[in-house]
Amino acid sequence: MPGIRKQVFGRSYDNKKPEDFEVYARVTDHNVRCDGVAEHAARVCAEFLLEGEKREERQKMIHG
Repeated sequence: MPGIRKQVFGRSYDNKKPEDFEVYARVTDHNVRCDGVAEHAARVCAEFLLEGEKREERQKMIHG
């Protein structure tokens, strides 16, 4: 998995692009650990996805 690892760790967490988090999720699914970076990415990913779900729920409530 070195190709994915390089892709993951070459990106900034601050950009928060959904496709970046897909890569992070795939890496953490394969139990890749590199000094806690993948674990941190999984937490960031979970927070990002949760925020997206909350936003979708609010939109449904507002717009029906």
